[in-house]
Amino acid sequence: MIPPAMTTLRIRIKTGESEFEAEGMAEDVNPQILTFLRLLGREDLAGSKPSSSISTPVSSRLVEVSKLMEVAGRTVSLNDSSGSLDEDVLLLLLGQQQLLGNAAVAGREIMGGLRASGHSIMRADHILKRYAGTGHIVVTGKRRRRRYRLSTDGLDKASKIARRLASSIPAPQEHT
Repeated sequence: MIPPAMTTLRIRIKTGESEFEAEGMAEDVNPQILTFLRLLGREDLAGSKPSSSISTPVSSRLVEVSKLMEVAGRTVSLNDSSGSLDEDVLLLLLGQQQLLGNAAVAGREIMGGLRASGHSIMRADHILKRYAGTGHIVVTGKRRRRRYRLSTDGLDKASKIARRLASSIPAPQEHT
């Protein structure tokens, strides 16, 4: 019988274009697996608890998002721009997820939201590609079937932007 301290774990995970491979002691490999799954936005598979910065109750996030955005059919648009096109893309992905329950957003839905928000941009794929490189967005599919969703880090960043913008909106005053 092999002593438990001598067992090694070898794992290879490939999902879409993302690939992870590790070999070593289980206590060394498991945190790496969890980090990889977190970067993919798949904490549900890891069975890990989200970090405290993400543990904002969904209802409070929904209130913040509903103050900032409007829904018209499948299009989510911003009432007021954040001042940054890059931040607006993250906010629209957050709005799609929170208001419509659409975690896998098509590029045309993002473009529709940007145009309805007042941005005159021909393509947003360069912004989405940059966010995919930083791990804020997970991209699946190819060409016209490409879908975008916020990773855990992207959800955290978009939520912080939404909180910042929601706090700058004055509370409605009651007329008495």
